[in-house]
Amino acid sequence: MKRILLATALLASVAGEAQKKANPQVFAATINEADMRRHLFTLASADMEGRETATPGQKKAAAYIENHFRQLGLEPGNNGSYQQVYNVYQDSLLRAAVEVNGTPFTLDKDFSFQNLGALTNATYRFSEAVYVAADDTAANPALRGRLVIAAAGGPGAGRMVSYLTRMGAAAILMVSKDFPRKTASNTRGNMMLSGFRRSINPQGFTVSESVARAIMGASYDSLAGGAALQNREFTANVLLDVQKQTRTLESSNVIGVLPGTDLKDEYLFVTGHYDHLGKRDTVIYYGADDDGSGTTGVLEIAEAFALAKKAGRGPRRTMVFMTVSGEEKGLWGSQYYSEHPIFPLEKTTADLNIDMIGRGDATRKDAAGNVDTLNYVFEVGDDKVSSELRG
Repeated sequence: MKRILLATALLASVAGEAQKKANPQVFAATINEADMRRHLFTLASADMEGRETATPGQKKAAAYIENHFRQLGLEPGNNGSYQQVYNVYQDSLLRAAVEVNGTPFTLDKDFSFQNLGALTNATYRFSEAVYVAADDTAANPALRGRLVIAAAGGPGAGRMVSYLTRMGAAAILMVSKDFPRKTASNTRGNMMLSGFRRSINPQGFTVSESVARAIMGASYDSLAGGAALQNREFTANVLLDVQKQTRTLESSNVIGVLPGTDLKDEYLFVTGHYDHLGKRDTVIYYGADDDGSGTTGVLEIAEAFALAKKAGRGPRRTMVFMTVSGEEKGLWGSQYYSEHPIFPLEKTTADLNIDMIGRGDATRKDAAGNVDTLNYVFEVGDDKVSSELRG
């Protein structure tokens, strides 16, 4: 009932004056369990590998959605193409090295990094390092351009890194007892929507006590034993080397268009994100609810409206059915469309976004007080820009 209710409301709201006598239930009834299971079981199948943005699984899902739009007779939404392609960037590690006075140390045995994307593709050579014990601007010497060593333990570690970044440190070594690492460092960085940065962060590594001892000598053992140590400079030749390459990947939004009639220059969007989290090693995160369910909703609603149009009961406004990728990465597909709109934003009347409709709510009751887990629609964000969609 929930799926039919949504389609019925949409059909009734966008139909023209001449179509008012049409019964929208006829077309809403084409949204059926068999079709929804077919779409959802395909999108959330192992073959799609969790549909992570810019992966083969996501591209298979895009091809499936495009094929559905084409079969419905929807027009391609991007100058003859059903897909709006955008670039995604990802770093891959070629080499990472830490040396102290000519002695090399080993990745994951003696040093590691948190996020490859935050590291700079560069070689640093320092002749001394500064140990900093507290984020005290008055007590610390000038740190701009320096190699800084600090303790990684405790809840203040993140605050310390932020402080050293503000102070302009060129590189930061956070000392940890958690070596060797039980899990290998990820040699692929997080994906990025832009290949450029507003600023460059300090080169940052977490290092073992062996590395700290090689730089600080016996002073590190005194520190580990509880001795106070602050703002001391240590002479040591320290090499920090990171070599990586940035790969340019592609992702896409999939767009099908159903032209309107007398208001065809106005656009109503029905959207949902079709990407999910992908897989980690051999574990697949299928994303059936988030948001295979919403994507299925878009596909089925598109079919209902396409059939209504063929029967002469089409919408007055042009309807744009768009499934976006990159949502799990930070709304990338939506951001890209907003910054590169295909249809005039000032002519776009509304976007009805569908997300996670695959679960019922057992707390919902009908007018008689009986539990009704299907016959309702959640409105989320309906008051963020205007209140016109509020129920």
